[in-house]
Amino acid sequence: MRGERAGVSPESLVSVVVPAYNAAEYIDRCLDSIRRQTYSNLEIIVVDDGSADDTLDRIREHAREDSRITVLTQENRYAGVARNEGFSHASGEYVAFLDADDFFDSAMIESMVKRASDTKADVVVCRSNFYDNVTERVEPIDFSLLYIEEGSVYSGVALQDVMFRFCVGWPWDKLYRSEFVRKHDLRFQDLRTSNDAYFVFMSLILAERIAFVGDALVMHRTNNADSLERTRSRSWENAGKAALAIGRGLRDKGLYETFERSYVNWFLDFSLWNLDTLDGDARDGLLEDMEKNLTPLLPDDAEEGFYIDERGRTAAEILRSGRFEAIRRGLLLDIDLARAKSDVSWLKGHIEKLERELAWRDEAIERMEQEKRDIIQSRTYAVGKAVMAVPCAVKDALGRGKRDR
Repeated sequence: MRGERAGVSPESLVSVVVPAYNAAEYIDRCLDSIRRQTYSNLEIIVVDDGSADDTLDRIREHAREDSRITVLTQENRYAGVARNEGFSHASGEYVAFLDADDFFDSAMIESMVKRASDTKADVVVCRSNFYDNVTERVEPIDFSLLYIEEGSVYSGVALQDVMFRFCVGWPWDKLYRSEFVRKHDLRFQDLRTSNDAYFVFMSLILAERIAFVGDALVMHRTNNADSLERTRSRSWENAGKAALAIGRGLRDKGLYETFERSYVNWFLDFSLWNLDTLDGDARDGLLEDMEKNLTPLLPDDAEEGFYIDERGRTAAEILRSGRFEAIRRGLLLDIDLARAKSDVSWLKGHIEKLERELAWRDEAIERMEQEKRDIIQSRTYAVGKAVMAVPCAVKDALGRGKRDR
């Protein structure tokens, strides 16, 4: 690891850490969105994670133009390690993390710092939007902030019932007080995927003051074929590793019982979501991991209402049955049934569309036939036919005359 610039003032208030791997297509917009913030007292720490394209060249070009940028390089060890390395160089009172394919609203840092300063918060959370990489369409992420009053300040313990549901376990829509992060030695996991879940949720669990900004201040790029989200089958086991690490963290802090219901429901839902998006060997491997690591956490005598929804309760019953083949058949049947229903729904819609098109074509043909009949029956057509009969007869006569000669 080596740093290539050190021209950043130690008085910088906000550090923005950006891990970047093969992000040449997106890094310019990402860094421009940071450099153009209405809040300028920044240090921007970009960690190139062993890119094989010209990402590093683009980062260095930005650093030549903006002295607030520090460039770090490392071998490819994924975003979690890159974020940890970037934060180890941070001197800001607050730190924000941004992925190289996402970008900030120009008022992101100013809005978040003001809220953090006004409330003395350890963590500030804002809303965010989806940005479609193909269509460039922007849509609000409806689940980015739930179950809270935006003007209020909460402790992590006060949010115990909704801890894993009131926001999403990604770091880029949050601002952290650096001293708080260092006090609790919070670090991202050394994993290919799901490396941010432990850092995000443990920071929220341990926070004494969590504040919110109701505006959507971050664009999260979707429909990106190169993103890790699209290749999770290559590291399916990381979701379980992240979930188990959070459980260990809760026990180490003596908080497991406080957050047990919320944590177990999240672990179960997170596993089912991963199961629903995987197939083949990855899905089979995840099922085995669920039997081994998740089943022991499911309470033998769960009280009424312990599970947040019926799907979770049913899945827990199947898992606790202890019969792996039954587990496998039951969960896969549920997934395959859902997919079959989705396919049937699509086919019905497609058939209806085709039927509408055929009906339209039949109507068009009928209109054309009617127009033809109207023309044939019209006076203009009769007169025209009679007029044309004379030259046609002359032409025929001339033709016969030539043949006779």
